[in-house]
Amino acid sequence: MKRLSKNFFAILLSDASRRFLGFLTLAYLTRRIAIGDFGAINVGITVLSYAMMASSGGLSSYGTRAVARGENPSLVSNILSLRLVSSFIAYVLISVVAVLFVSNDFTIQFILLFGLLLYPNALFLDWYFQGKEQMGVIGLARLLSAVLYLILIFALVSSSSNLFWVPIAALLGDALAAAALIISYKRRHPEANIRFDLGEWKSTVAHAFPLGAGSILAHFSISLPPIVLGILMSNTEVGIYSAAGKLIFFLLMLDRVIATLLLPASTRLHAVSSDMLSLTLRTALKWIVVMALPLCVGGTILADRILPFIFGSQYVVAAGTLRILLWYFFFTLVHTIFTTGLVAIGKEGVYGKVMLVSAVIYGVSIIFGTLLFGVTGAAGAVVASEAITLLLMRQRFSQFVRLPWPIGSLVKAAIASIIMAVVVVTLSPLHVLLLVLVGGCAYVLSAFALRAITLADVTDLLRRV
Repeated sequence: MKRLSKNFFAILLSDASRRFLGFLTLAYLTRRIAIGDFGAINVGITVLSYAMMASSGGLSSYGTRAVARGENPSLVSNILSLRLVSSFIAYVLISVVAVLFVSNDFTIQFILLFGLLLYPNALFLDWYFQGKEQMGVIGLARLLSAVLYLILIFALVSSSSNLFWVPIAALLGDALAAAALIISYKRRHPEANIRFDLGEWKSTVAHAFPLGAGSILAHFSISLPPIVLGILMSNTEVGIYSAAGKLIFFLLMLDRVIATLLLPASTRLHAVSSDMLSLTLRTALKWIVVMALPLCVGGTILADRILPFIFGSQYVVAAGTLRILLWYFFFTLVHTIFTTGLVAIGKEGVYGKVMLVSAVIYGVSIIFGTLLFGVTGAAGAVVASEAITLLLMRQRFSQFVRLPWPIGSLVKAAIASIIMAVVVVTLSPLHVLLLVLVGGCAYVLSAFALRAITLADVTDLLRRV
């Protein structure tokens, strides 16, 4: 547990720093470009994200688990080679589709430029260091990428006329991160020879595909709204949805930390006993409830103050969307616990089947939600679909490992959040940053008073650290 706690703080601090820098970049861009231009950027990013998930094909998740088990010394060369080949195929496909089916030349160029990021990402060795539970290396590489990206955006992008520097800056940042990871790997293994090797590609793909299918379906689901909004509405609606979505992405730093740490740790603990796995996941689930619920309640109250403060007054129109999407953040954190558990115990096939059902639910609900209610309808469909997926995933995981809901912690955290909400509403004339600070203090004090968090919980956490 000491290793888990050490990794938690390493990846949390580095990811928080990286996302904070990303937030600075985003806030700068939204003040320099129109909402429609911001929407166009996010269309390119969304297409890229689909291509990345397809080209990964579960190879990263498979590699993490294999490294955690100590398997196959030729794994690094094999996976990097497969990812380079799959990235080339993915880039060709998105290029052909963009040229043939996208009518806007501006959007086509963005898609082609962002697509180049497939290649440095194919060389990322983050999955290797995740399997070794050396999260500090991953965090440092990501931080270097974010710093370079921020510097280049500030130096090169001053208006919509400079917009094409955005994907180029992102490309250079990711190339730096990939180089840093490879150098770190070579320093640890100077004898290792990374080479192009497809000798075991059939076996590797066969093992990785179930993991990849589930991940692709999950990514398809959550990334669908910008595409649907772009087709059925306009880039302006994409920009409104994306502004709220970027805030959720920042909060999902916590989800990334949990997933990054729990997969190798859960795999290791399950090899010892199911009881140890269950205990670890129960502890993580309790802390998720205690930490995420006040963020969602507070964000719901302050949405119309937070968005203008970060992005500018024109983005206040996204407040309603943010209020809805915050609850996606809550449901997906809980969902991650059960997803990680299934993959850790080797039930990736079950995970893939659930995600197939989930993708159908997401696709149908987002299309109809957008047609009926526009941006807020798309956001509501995302939240409802994630809640259903969570229940399905928990039901399947419970067939293998018992993991009860933390009802007591949920009720106490809810009461503490209500007390926090009353304090925030009462003091609403204060500046938004002061409201966040006062609301946070009110929640912590209430949580301790109600024993949602106890001194023993904190002592246990510190002991593990």
